[in-house]
Amino acid sequence: MNLNQFFNMLARVLTGWLVSWGIRRMNAPKPGERQTAHQRQREKTMRQAVKRARGNRKEIVNKIEESLSHCLAIDGIQGEVSGRQKHLYGIYKKMRGKRRAFNEIMDVYAFRIIVDKVDTCYRVLGAVHNLYKPLPGRFKDYIAIPKANGYQSLHTTLFGMHGVPIEIQIRTREM
Repeated sequence: MNLNQFFNMLARVLTGWLVSWGIRRMNAPKPGERQTAHQRQREKTMRQAVKRARGNRKEIVNKIEESLSHCLAIDGIQGEVSGRQKHLYGIYKKMRGKRRAFNEIMDVYAFRIIVDKVDTCYRVLGAVHNLYKPLPGRFKDYIAIPKANGYQSLHTTLFGMHGVPIEIQIRTREM
């Protein structure tokens, strides 16, 4: 097991705790108050929706990671692929921030592909767009036009295996 694999495993272990903490924080009543029936129902509904959307999470993440790695290998591209399921609290914050329903939040799974050079980022983008169908209007090029804080990466959302929407970030180690 290399260092990267160790940290990925550690992140997955901590994920359960963070999701639990986030849900409690999201629905936490103020000191001296009890959780309302509405808060309990919202939490239950979100858990069920995410569970339906994710299906067999670990299996899906592993299969998509393998298919992305295989796709890169076929095209002769060296890169590190890592995937995760997004946290329930993060999905909830996105729903509130963008004022959208759960079914409008497309990316429940996120993958990051790290390569050595900027031009390789664009080659990877072409390879993953050939592997899975991209969602129209869901591509951001933060390499050509970095964010104000200097952040650089390519972001794309694709229909992965079985039509599961996945978000992919492509970047170099320096980014």
